[in-house]
Amino acid sequence: MRTHILKPLLILAAAALGACDGGTNLPPVEDEVGRVAFTYSVAGVQSGARFTVEGAKPAAGPSGTWAASTTDDMDAVVYAQREQGTIHDQIVLSIPGGTATTSSIVPDCDESCAYVSFRMEKAVGGVERAYVCEITQGTISVLTFSETRMRGTFSGTGNCSSPGVEGEPAFSVTGGTFDTPLADHI
Repeated sequence: MRTHILKPLLILAAAALGACDGGTNLPPVEDEVGRVAFTYSVAGVQSGARFTVEGAKPAAGPSGTWAASTTDDMDAVVYAQREQGTIHDQIVLSIPGGTATTSSIVPDCDESCAYVSFRMEKAVGGVERAYVCEITQGTISVLTFSETRMRGTFSGTGNCSSPGVEGEPAFSVTGGTFDTPLADHI
């Protein structure tokens, strides 16, 4: 797994801090439903499973199941989380330029990079495990980018890791879509 797997957390932190200096003055997205969905396969773990998050970001905080996006002068970020009981799954997409465009996801990118990472909790062999997966080769296409919403697609291949599990199983993502409201911060 590439050492910059924590990049999504840094992107989200920067987006959240951006709201402290006035942000983008976008309307609140508490009532706006966002959606992120994709089909994934993880070697030896899961084949052809569907991951779907659909919901509006709650006004009271970041808990619950919801999807939204934010942008600054350099990048756009799509974030979605799904809560089911004690299970918490998240996905982060980083899109360089923050405009309607197609970006390639390439391994070992050091500059403004397209990026997809997700964290998912799965029971494997009766044991609950958290997997962190990162697309290392693929594409993100922003099909429409308006003042209030961002829509697009993504797909690719990469690797997953899980504490206490040896190796990094390969995975693939197909049919990825996002349709999210733009927010000042996530």
